[in-house]
Amino acid sequence: MGQQRNAAPRAHRPSAAVIPLDPNQPLGFLEKGIYRGNLRFTSLGGTLRAINVATWDDYLRGVVPLEMPTTWHPEALKAQALAARSYAYNSYKGGSTDYDVSDDQSDQCYGGSRVEVASSNAAVTATAGRLITFNNAAIRAYFASSNGGYTLPYGCFGNRVVRSGSSWVCTPDPAQPFLAAVPDPADRAVNSPANPRASWTVTFTGSEIRNAVLRCNGVDIGTLQAVDLSNRSVPVVGHVISVRLIGSFNSVDLQGEQFLKTCLALRSTMVRLNPF
Repeated sequence: MGQQRNAAPRAHRPSAAVIPLDPNQPLGFLEKGIYRGNLRFTSLGGTLRAINVATWDDYLRGVVPLEMPTTWHPEALKAQALAARSYAYNSYKGGSTDYDVSDDQSDQCYGGSRVEVASSNAAVTATAGRLITFNNAAIRAYFASSNGGYTLPYGCFGNRVVRSGSSWVCTPDPAQPFLAAVPDPADRAVNSPANPRASWTVTFTGSEIRNAVLRCNGVDIGTLQAVDLSNRSVPVVGHVISVRLIGSFNSVDLQGEQFLKTCLALRSTMVRLNPF
């Protein structure tokens, strides 16, 4: 599911549009739900794609209730609406593709009109026409269900973490200084409702770590002897940038996100290590 700014057909894609007879009533799509605006179907490589063409605020009405509990304070919901609108506006591709954003965590979760709630709709209305900007342009306002008490700076995730010498370093974007690491003590204090992603514990044996390194990185470290998580986005309190594992056969220094999230399937790189 995608959301785009206008209903003009986008180039080089066979498409068909579905337009409601009553513009005040949402359209139903059996496999997905009910949506405001129009639906367009395009074919790409034999795959049928359904695209919801909606106004910014109709789109946000289906985003905010999926990205924040609708029982939270009205000001929190307004902040979420501002972040979501800014992210979507920044994602507009100007017609170069047949949609702008996906309806899942790869962009923002979007459920159409079936998920709308009065409190989140009110936040969208209260912030109508407003964006978070830097240098007169809408920012790509990243957000997450939890940050563990400290936000992760833009240069410290994905392919912006690069090898430098014997370790790994972040590569911040000078054009986006606002995406910096900042403390967020309220993240761990939320208890209504409790956030299961804010604090969690996972236990691994030394053999499981050894097998994970061998499976994901092709190196047999032997018996695990030590783990070093000191390379962080902010010393001591930040997210892990790299993981150094010392074994009886070999030692390795691995990109933190790749090893912790992809290989070990942890929820975050904001981890602490208990003595072993």
